[in-house]
Amino acid sequence: MDVLVNDKQTYEELKRNPTPVLKRKLNSKILTLKRTDAIDTQCYYRLRCSVPQPPKLYGLPKLHKPGIPMRPIISFCGCPTYQLLKYLTTILQRLTNKSRPKLQSTENFIDAIKTVQIPDDYKLVSFDVTSLFTSIPLQLALQGTKTALQKSTTELPLPTEDIMDLRNLCLTLTYFQYNGKHYKQLHWNSHVVARFCRCRRNCNATLGGTRPFNLPTNN
Repeated sequence: MDVLVNDKQTYEELKRNPTPVLKRKLNSKILTLKRTDAIDTQCYYRLRCSVPQPPKLYGLPKLHKPGIPMRPIISFCGCPTYQLLKYLTTILQRLTNKSRPKLQSTENFIDAIKTVQIPDDYKLVSFDVTSLFTSIPLQLALQGTKTALQKSTTELPLPTEDIMDLRNLCLTLTYFQYNGKHYKQLHWNSHVVARFCRCRRNCNATLGGTRPFNLPTNN
């Protein structure tokens, strides 16, 4: 993990802990939403941050890989936007749940392809993506979210602009703590950005590189 955080192309050590500043910004926005009756008192106290902790980096060994490399994990538990992240996820799920090719797990994929007839000249391939979430283009995800919200016919608990403001607060969470020091990730996309990106993505799996193939769902 020390080698990871010392990568100057990816991480930058910070001089101070950004958590207090993020806490003030979050609480100010949440208070504005409450005063304008955009959220009720219960939601206000759920989203409001009291005693925040910085996100923390730790590693889990990949026992199935040669050399047993470490998988970096950032825990957001207790961070200023932890409850806000969960709140936004419930909102975005209303959009992504309508995505036809969405798969929840390997088991879900196996069930999905049981009834698929693959022609003899097709090849079914899989890819092991390295650093999937940090490879998602940020602007694509952000624009995709806004477009999906504007076009959505689903009733949402907040206006689009307020959701986008809250989303931007989450996307400022580009730092973490490791061994008592704070680092900023220079090329960052979190799991929340990945969900934003799904709002726009048109997922067609291409088999054999010639014809589009849509995975079915069990509806």
